[in-house]
Amino acid sequence: MRLLPPSTDQVMKKRLLSLIKNIILDRDGVINEVVIRDSKVESPRCLSEYIIKEDFKRFHARIKGKDINLFVVSNQPDIARGKMHESELMEMNNLLLNSYSFKEIVYCIHDDIDSCDCRKPKPGMIDHLIKTYDLNRSEVIFIGDSWKDMEAGISAGIKTVFFTQEYNNPDEIKADYFVTSLLELIDLPIWE
Repeated sequence: MRLLPPSTDQVMKKRLLSLIKNIILDRDGVINEVVIRDSKVESPRCLSEYIIKEDFKRFHARIKGKDINLFVVSNQPDIARGKMHESELMEMNNLLLNSYSFKEIVYCIHDDIDSCDCRKPKPGMIDHLIKTYDLNRSEVIFIGDSWKDMEAGISAGIKTVFFTQEYNNPDEIKADYFVTSLLELIDLPIWE
């Protein structure tokens, strides 16, 4: 029997999973489906609207058991706007925490007019995670589906991945990488 050396692709995929230690994900549109109301892309407001994306389930299954910390950062202004209660958000968070291997979920309940430091595109939530868990910025990537997500990641000094979906437009988005599926992360040269 003759053993062949691993292909370059196999080596690169293994290297990515061994060097990236922390993945921060936006929630709505990346982990769960968005809700379309009056032709607008919005967040789910109750548990019955909260549907985890199949793409995320496959991605999570693929990285489960690896030495990777998963985090969530999410703007949730519907609370400040009076369109949902924080208790409903907590039900959704508990579903994620009990079903998947997230280390922490951080969310901002403010609206744009509040000018807080946590609401994306400001990097407050990301900086909180980096400080709390003493993360090395070179070992962190942020995956989101909006310009606010990308700006927050860039301001935090970490690599960014724009998750292109049918409702968003990657034109004029500044990001390190662009994907249409979370599984494509495995193929990105993020360690460079």
